Amino acid sequence: MWAFILREVDFDKMGLPAAAVFMLYGKGRAITLIAGFSIALIGAAMKFRHYLKTALRFIMSARGVLMAAACALLWTGYMFEHILDVSNAELYEEGFELAAYCLILASAAMTEKISEAAPTDASGRAA
Repeated sequence: MWAFILREVDFDKMGLPAAAVFMLYGKGRAITLIAGFSIALIGAAMKFRHYLKTALRFIMSARGVLMAAACALLWTGYMFEHILDVSNAELYEEGFELAAYCLILASAAMTEKISEAAPTDASGRAA
């Protein structure tokens, strides 16, 4: 989500202080994303086997298939925007992106449905 916000919001046009613009736009955005993903990868490396099994289960699930289809649609949209030279390329690119984001939303909705059905303990956390 953070990467999406950094990509879609024009922080350079918001009148923010220079330090904030640096961290949220251009090279600073790349540094922020690299730092965040590095921290996440280090945490995941500490429990590699657990996350590998979980990732493989996710990929084989219906939610994983939806995310894979969304990835394919986003890649197709990228092809229309940057590689293919056809008329109305921007229309096709935006259409593929919209369809991909709908699939991502469907996958998220499925996740919410699964988490609601999960048993919880006294504190309200999933058991």
